[in-house]
Amino acid sequence: MPEAYEFKLPEGMEGVEVDKAMGEAFTPVLKDLGLTQEQVNKLTEAYAKQVKEGSDKVRTDLEAQWTGRVKSWEEAARKNTEYGGEHFDANLDLARQTLDRYSTPELKALLAETGLGSHPDLIGAFVKIGKATAEDRPKNAAAGSGTAPTSIADRLFGKPA
Repeated sequence: MPEAYEFKLPEGMEGVEVDKAMGEAFTPVLKDLGLTQEQVNKLTEAYAKQVKEGSDKVRTDLEAQWTGRVKSWEEAARKNTEYGGEHFDANLDLARQTLDRYSTPELKALLAETGLGSHPDLIGAFVKIGKATAEDRPKNAAAGSGTAPTSIADRLFGKPA
């Protein structure tokens, strides 16, 4: 029986650290049972595999729950009475343009990574911002005619007839 046990994790668990407090708590019990280092290695391996399987299942379950939540947000956004329905695609394009105009690449990455970009309230906010800022643009700029007025007076009052 060793003086102290070494708790080795099995292959494939590199980067995972053994809980030192748990090792210290188990050492007197393992000594009392008269276990060898080889027996402790087998117990450690079995325990580590169970912990990994459990954490993998928890992660998979949480990912599935989050994916379901994001899908429910997308469905709610499509059915929204203010910006959804038959005009949803056009409003979504407006929201994307507004997001492109006013946000940072970091914010766009965050919204994509977390799925929050599908939240109905966020989509609605960007649609409202897009509509509000579109109303502030001069009519000839919004029309995109490709010909801009040449003088300030033309830009303010339009070209004479």
